[in-house]
Amino acid sequence: MHFWIILEGNLYSKHFIINEEQKDSIESGESYSLNYYEHFNHYVRIQLDEQSPLQSSKDRELRGQQFGEIRTVNEAKQLLGDDENKDYPIYRKQDSVDGVATLCTAHFDLLAAKLYVYKNNLKSSLPTIEFDLNSL
Repeated sequence: MHFWIILEGNLYSKHFIINEEQKDSIESGESYSLNYYEHFNHYVRIQLDEQSPLQSSKDRELRGQQFGEIRTVNEAKQLLGDDENKDYPIYRKQDSVDGVATLCTAHFDLLAAKLYVYKNNLKSSLPTIEFDLNSL
């Protein structure tokens, strides 16, 4: 089970990332996701008066939900490299509608103790840089 403390502005919330067998260990009212977690730059679990999320965040969250549960590295790469939405894709190019771009994507493989950094869209490219986390 992974445990995250999600910082949202100057507030925080607890969120668990669990597998199906661990569901019974979560107490009523605790926030959790099964097997993976997506974040799209707006408050999700904390109820506050806030400026409405940007359209880009809403569109990318909707697209992420369409992918369903992510179980493999390849599925994660397909999600993070997705450019299906022409205005607000998950993988953002420099010519995007709002001028926002994905500078790079990092893939931490904790079992292999590797960090892979992709400068280009990771769904169709090899890592630009690879780090051995044991030697850092």
